Amino acid sequence: LFEVYGSGMRAVGGEVGQQAGGEDSELWVPPDRVPGAALGPYHVREALPGDTALALLLGARRATRAAVYRSALVDSSRVLGLEDAAQRDECTLAVLRDLRALRSEDPELPGLLAGVPFVPTAAGRLCRPRDLFHPRVREAAELLGEAQCYPAGPFAAPEVADALVALGMQTSLSLGALLDVARGVEALAADGQAEEAARQGAAVLRHVDARGAELRRADPEAWEALRRVRWVPVLRAPPEEDMPWPEGDLPATSLPGRTRPAAEGWLASAS
Repeated sequence: LFEVYGSGMRAVGGEVGQQAGGEDSELWVPPDRVPGAALGPYHVREALPGDTALALLLGARRATRAAVYRSALVDSSRVLGLEDAAQRDECTLAVLRDLRALRSEDPELPGLLAGVPFVPTAAGRLCRPRDLFHPRVREAAELLGEAQCYPAGPFAAPEVADALVALGMQTSLSLGALLDVARGVEALAADGQAEEAARQGAAVLRHVDARGAELRRADPEAWEALRRVRWVPVLRAPPEEDMPWPEGDLPATSLPGRTRPAAEGWLASAS
């Protein structure tokens, strides 16, 4: 019997599982340079000198780092479920700093990690790499707020940010990104968060005004989709006395094709 990570004891024996580090595998010897929090109840803990060598002699196999991280981050919530954020971040930072070597062990791993929400933001959320922007994309802060759109702390360090880019973190403010923000604006307005919807909608409008021709040429499909989203902030009360105005509570945003410049208020007002 060998002491394993987590709690309890486990024996070497039986048929070895096919996936190193999987929940149904037999006993595995952990690789070097892997944080203990990433290891599970099928990894030998060297409680006594020689435990590792003895486990290998009795038939245990040495797990690869890629297999350990795949099990801990993709196949289970062992790491993301940690109450200690420092331990969680230690594991995920280790993955990012060693991503190139891990890819050589398991070519599928980067694609799987791209869909895992493990990157912390200053707002305290855990996000998928593709949901965030590289810190040098300063326009994103205007749209979403700095605490919401960038990786936080050590995850913003250059070598770590480069690894996140390899996992899909955005490096420019594309029309597709603006479309995502616009859809978020529509959702905010529908949820009654009129002030925030108006703020983000106005930011989208500034970017579309400044780069509209370029964005439309780059992604005609996203441009057409943007026309079908209610993201343009609109006045909810008449800007001038005696201007005809519809009754009732008006929405905070509207479709682009249903709006007019404020200077044309009298021409387009309700009658």
